[in-house]
Amino acid sequence: MAFKIAVFGVCDNEVPYFHDLNKYNYDLTLVTENLSLANVDKVDGHDAPWINYV
Repeated sequence: MAFKIAVFGVCDNEVPYFHDLNKYNYDLTLVTENLSLANVDKVDGHDAPWINYV
């Protein structure tokens, strides 16, 4: 079973890098919006959030 990570604040040009550099095969959910109360439900079912503020 893969470790599931919800990644917030991902820019469109970063998406290929997340996939190419994922050498441990994490199950990534890439979210373009920054983490907020409006979208915190996207963390449900994941093992960890990753906040990628620019």
